Amino acid sequence: MQKSRKTLRTTRNLLFAVPILLVAGCSSSVNVSLDDYVSELEYHEGFTVLDLGDIHESVIANLDADFEYLTNVIYSRAIVANDMAHKEEYAPDLIVLNGDTFMDANKLVVKKFFEFMDSLDIPFAYTYGNHDYEGQYSHGYIDKIVQGCKNSLLCNPDDDVYGNSNYVVNISNDGDIVWQVYLMDSNSYYKSRYDVLHDDQIEWYRKQVEYANGITSSEQAEDMVPSIMFMHIPIREYQYAWTEIAGDSLYGYDEKTGSVWYMMDSGVGSGYKDSELFSTIQEYKSTQAVISNHDHTHNCDFVYSGDGDYPVHLIYGNKSSINIYYDPDTMGGMFFTLNEDKTFTTERIRVDYEGTASVITDEMLASGEIIW
Repeated sequence: MQKSRKTLRTTRNLLFAVPILLVAGCSSSVNVSLDDYVSELEYHEGFTVLDLGDIHESVIANLDADFEYLTNVIYSRAIVANDMAHKEEYAPDLIVLNGDTFMDANKLVVKKFFEFMDSLDIPFAYTYGNHDYEGQYSHGYIDKIVQGCKNSLLCNPDDDVYGNSNYVVNISNDGDIVWQVYLMDSNSYYKSRYDVLHDDQIEWYRKQVEYANGITSSEQAEDMVPSIMFMHIPIREYQYAWTEIAGDSLYGYDEKTGSVWYMMDSGVGSGYKDSELFSTIQEYKSTQAVISNHDHTHNCDFVYSGDGDYPVHLIYGNKSSINIYYDPDTMGGMFFTLNEDKTFTTERIRVDYEGTASVITDEMLASGEIIW
């Protein structure tokens, strides 16, 4: 299998100059090129992204056990195939750390974790969750360590866009963008509730989609470059989809939409209000799926249109450690394969700390009977 390589600069096969994103902040305005938010990987058929979420490394976590566990998750497709001798062929091309990688950690824990990630020699994209800043280090410490890793794709230019992990990975072939992977900082808290994407973040997303597709408005949107988006805290449409499609039932399958769900606690921990993200996604018809973690025991793929005509996959990924609360039947990782025909497929793999790995099928989720 041909593996992807990160390039130092993004190349584009577009016939216009790199635009500048002008963002109004509280006290100043800054000019940042849209290209400054972009990393690039080489595309090949079967390009695979692995979502890891809610690892919650801390000063009391067993790092050695967690690193062994995460290694098994990363190579879990080889374990399932009983082909560890060729495990590199089953490795993902990109790993997304989708928030809450840390909680009550210190500098040493952060440093050791990213030394482990870098040693895998697999490109990884880091997003912030609501707990990552809750540690014994300064606000910018994680950013500093991540950007010092040779396999990190994090782009965080000095701008006035809210948050610290709003960037995009272009999966390209000879300069042509085949797929995009968006990373969004879903932020932390608003007063005593979870925060949401801010308006300037959504405007940033809008401009990036236009730039990648060579358009200047959604009215020109046609045959768009496909994309998927990772953000830690789910948007409120997750709850609306659960209610409208599933009737708030804990598990099931909806034949009309193709939705499947396994929702094992009380509700969706979304932000404190609606945002314009979902309507913007529907407006441009580029992003096919939003992938969140955050609610550790939920697993779902709601195919939801809301009031629009563009169905979006609203997906909960698997929790990827035993730290904090977890469901032993669904812990592991979720793989996304990005196809050349602009479709994607998913595979959830349950991995335990003994190194056993098994595929979690849609039928298992829908039946509510995930028993190993």
